[in-house]
Amino acid sequence: MDMSLFAIPNAAVSANEVETIFERVRLWATRAERQSAVEFMVESDAVGVLSAANCFPATNNIQALLDLFDLSAVYSARDLNARIFSILERVSAVSDSFDTALADCDFPEQEDLEVLPAQELRGSSMRTLGSVCLLALERRRPAGMMFIVPGYPADAGERLVRGTITTLGGQETAVNEAIALVPEPRDLLDAIDPQLLWNLAEDGREIHFAIALTARRLTGGADCVPDEALVACCVGEGFFDSLGRNQASGRGAFANTTRERCAQLLGGIFQGHVGDFGEERLSDRSAAKRVHIGKAHQALRLMYWLSPDGEIEFANIGPKRELLIHRGSPHTAQTSAF
Repeated sequence: MDMSLFAIPNAAVSANEVETIFERVRLWATRAERQSAVEFMVESDAVGVLSAANCFPATNNIQALLDLFDLSAVYSARDLNARIFSILERVSAVSDSFDTALADCDFPEQEDLEVLPAQELRGSSMRTLGSVCLLALERRRPAGMMFIVPGYPADAGERLVRGTITTLGGQETAVNEAIALVPEPRDLLDAIDPQLLWNLAEDGREIHFAIALTARRLTGGADCVPDEALVACCVGEGFFDSLGRNQASGRGAFANTTRERCAQLLGGIFQGHVGDFGEERLSDRSAAKRVHIGKAHQALRLMYWLSPDGEIEFANIGPKRELLIHRGSPHTAQTSAF
């Protein structure tokens, strides 16, 4: 998250721009409080940067901006300041992800950063771009899974970052990376590639997030996970391991078809045959179900539990000759939220 998001006054010079920034703070604060799918990071010395730019603490600055544009009846300075703090309390320092701190970043093409009112903010925004590029260069994070939330006026989409990074040790590194900007939470959901997320998933929570995002793409769903318009679902304790056993995890042969079949069930758009095991799980009275994954001759099946309320728990996948459903428990199933 770029430090300019928390800097009041910002680059906004009109009532509409002020409202845009305040809405952005409100939306991201809400997501930060109610999510389990994304890691939020900021520059290490966040408070120091904001203080040097005369933007911290923010209550008086926010109130002055509200008075200037006659927005005091729309927003509360105390509430907005509390939302800024709520985000900062939930983030980690981006420098914790690598060993070398950045001394300078020179990206000549980032002209839109010039609108920021303080040199401290412009320098911080440059370092934020540089940090994300460095994480990608060092392969500490997949480039397609890192995004920047800007506080300055910017459209959603990829930003080409070219120039040089200089570490505190004086080492210079050339940069030429495409980094996605996500001004609002819905932009993040649009930017994440569900297939890449599934390929990189390390647990059931990340698998759930990939399924939910795929269902969102298939159905044109809402800008949150879980989406109340979709069937509620969770990932059972045995599901993730069964993917690995059956070439459906990572870039396995059945990874994409498995993800898409789960998403079709979640979106309520699966039109194939649903088999019934004819058994019930005593703990929650869920019924055992199964469907084909891919073409029938591939003989791979997706097993799941369907609760009386219609919630799906993906139990496991397996070949036809092993038509066994992992019993699991609704208490150990995993979900994601954003």
